Amino acid sequence: MDKAIYKIRGNVFFKLGIYILVAVLAYGTLYTGGLVLQGSYLGVYSDDDQGATPYERLVNDYVEDTNYALTEKVNAYIQDTRSQLESITTYSQLVSADHNGDKVITAADVFRRLTNADTTSAIKSSYRYADMSERGDIGYMLTVACSDDANANTGKIKVTTGNIKLINDEARLDDNIYTNDYDSTIEVPVKRYIVFDKQSDMEQGEQYINALMGNDDPYYDEYTYNEEYEESDTVEDDTDSALTADGKSITTQDIMYGDHYPSSVEKLYFDDTDEIGSSSGNGYCLVLSYDAYSFINVTGKCYVDVTAAVDNTKASNPEIVQYIGIWRTKSKEILAGFAVMLLLCIVMSIFSMVNAGVKTGKETITLGRFERTPTELVLAMAVCSAAAAVGICVESGIASICVNQYRNYTFVSENIQYIAFLVPVACLYSVALFFFNNMVAKVKAGTFLADCLIIRTLKWIARKTKACFRYVKSHMSLTQKGVWAYIGITIVEIIFVAILAAGSMRGLLWVVIYIILKWLCIVGIVAYLIQTQELYKCAKEMAEGNLDRKADTSKMFWVFRAHGEHLNQIRDGMSKAVEARIKSEHLKTELITNVSHDIKTPLTSIINYVDLLQKGDMDEKTRQEYIEVLSRQSARLKKLIEDLVEASKASTGNIQINWAEIDANMLLEQAIGEYGDKLDKAGLKVVFTGSDTPAVVMADGQHLWRVFDNLLANISKYAMPGTRVYASVIRGDGEVRMEFKNISRDPLNVSSDELMERFVRGDSSRNTEGSGLGLSIANSLCTLMNARFTISIDGDLFKAAIIFTDNGTL
Repeated sequence: MDKAIYKIRGNVFFKLGIYILVAVLAYGTLYTGGLVLQGSYLGVYSDDDQGATPYERLVNDYVEDTNYALTEKVNAYIQDTRSQLESITTYSQLVSADHNGDKVITAADVFRRLTNADTTSAIKSSYRYADMSERGDIGYMLTVACSDDANANTGKIKVTTGNIKLINDEARLDDNIYTNDYDSTIEVPVKRYIVFDKQSDMEQGEQYINALMGNDDPYYDEYTYNEEYEESDTVEDDTDSALTADGKSITTQDIMYGDHYPSSVEKLYFDDTDEIGSSSGNGYCLVLSYDAYSFINVTGKCYVDVTAAVDNTKASNPEIVQYIGIWRTKSKEILAGFAVMLLLCIVMSIFSMVNAGVKTGKETITLGRFERTPTELVLAMAVCSAAAAVGICVESGIASICVNQYRNYTFVSENIQYIAFLVPVACLYSVALFFFNNMVAKVKAGTFLADCLIIRTLKWIARKTKACFRYVKSHMSLTQKGVWAYIGITIVEIIFVAILAAGSMRGLLWVVIYIILKWLCIVGIVAYLIQTQELYKCAKEMAEGNLDRKADTSKMFWVFRAHGEHLNQIRDGMSKAVEARIKSEHLKTELITNVSHDIKTPLTSIINYVDLLQKGDMDEKTRQEYIEVLSRQSARLKKLIEDLVEASKASTGNIQINWAEIDANMLLEQAIGEYGDKLDKAGLKVVFTGSDTPAVVMADGQHLWRVFDNLLANISKYAMPGTRVYASVIRGDGEVRMEFKNISRDPLNVSSDELMERFVRGDSSRNTEGSGLGLSIANSLCTLMNARFTISIDGDLFKAAIIFTDNGTL
């Protein structure tokens, strides 16, 4: 039973179904939760018997909208007034805007142009004013004040409207009255206007002001800087500076606004110069701007009679009364549905955590490939999924949608936009739970920390550090001497440098830098000595005959690595030479054994039959048979000796080559024709395929014929009867290839390289006729004719190839 349960719990589709169910339950929780939030905002879950709370919400929203609408109308009026003062183009506009004659336009000048009448008119122009007046349950008070850096407070405007009785002190003590505030701030830039009669005076004044602002001063060189007190540059008063329109010279105090110097200077040309006093020409003005703050603060305050406002709301909005009634009827069902969905979502989420790490058919926690993902990556994915879900909720304003849905007298569940936002949020919750369960499975399996990249990295660093110390320790004999000697010299140098640098912070800094550089040198020397000692040990052991010793170049660099690789190459070369020498000795021994056997066999037969003939006790027929045996064995011995001599000449190159152009197609076809009877007698059928194009090679015809002869002789002796023999000439790119293929009668239990050695036969028992020199002679002759001779064995398939290149190279 337990195995069946684990089999179900570990099933992939079962787990997928859990996460889909969790997503559905999360959606249901959010869906019903939005309704609960909407109902809570309306107050349907409160214990208020009169049911005033929902209507108080509506009253509060109405008051906030009213306060905003009225106050913003005043803000628009002030902004328009400020714009008029900022667009000065004539001298008369400047005089009109400057209420106190200081030629400085600030928020105070804007404030002086404001009137109670205009402010009241702005309030009355709002679309909410008439409705507020008719209701009689709201009193509105507007306060406008001005302040800036130079003048802390320049006055206040106060306007009241609506139900004035609610604003008096006695009404404010009533618990049934509450207030709503709306504050706003309008910033006015500070500008100073300096007027000149002449353009030259204006330009001279501009140069002077630029000098004060930090630019080049054409008139003064008396800039002083006191290093001890760190005073700023100062400019002395200019007695010859530019004259303004009223005949005064510009001074530092004339261009400052409070403690602020001008931040920029602009030129302005007036069109109405007659008003300045000039008889002709234009008026000239410099406009100075400052980084100073000048504000107009606007505060709107509503005083509300809650009871009257609630009654008015009910009377004017019968739909809301009906809407709240429906809400109160369904509120308990909605709350119960939310509780059930939330509980089920929590239970299934916990079950998915309990099921994390369970695999089909296994009763122990088993981590799959995905669950082996680094812990940091899984944690990041879980956090990103959760953050994305929260981000969608925040950016889409789901809470705001819930609390404001009552304005339409509908439930938030009827809002398509709200429902659309819940789908990705629920899915992201399920995804975040999936990654969280991945970490839960790691905790169950005990691999939470082991799968951390940080832990892995620290362990890797620890292992490498230990390996480094072990490596240094193993090479300490030479390294220790060099390091201690260098440390001793360094200590002496540090003492002298410290004495020279004593008493100076800069000197101490150089001492620290010197010590760091010295430690870097120590590291370099240690690396140098370690690599040198490793090369020394490797060369010493190789010289003592240990060819298995190999230099460890994995931790070497630069020329040391190259030198270590050269030592390893020498080792490999020596090992190959030794192996070749051993193989050569083995082949020599085998050659002597084979030669002895092949010569001894016919020679023993000859001796025995001669002895029988000498006894003379036999008839004529028997004598003739013995003589035939002697003749045959003598011929075999002769052939063996001739082949041995020829093989020796061919291997040493002691054969004359008569070069000529040979038609490979014709020569091979003739050789097959010569061997036709033998091949037919052996039960072999030859399939010859010539090349379509001429296949002419540069070779010795006699020697090439001998190669064909040896190959066809071997085929007739060792090929399986009743099979085909394939001979072909192939003309390829830059070469002519002659191939022979046949099926061996006996299993080929030797390699292709061994078959080309002298006195080696395909049958290791050596019961067949032949010297075992045919392939060796063919190989030597091909080499002399600058051709490649190759053989290959694939099971019982024997394949030999003779390859001539057009350029005559091997």
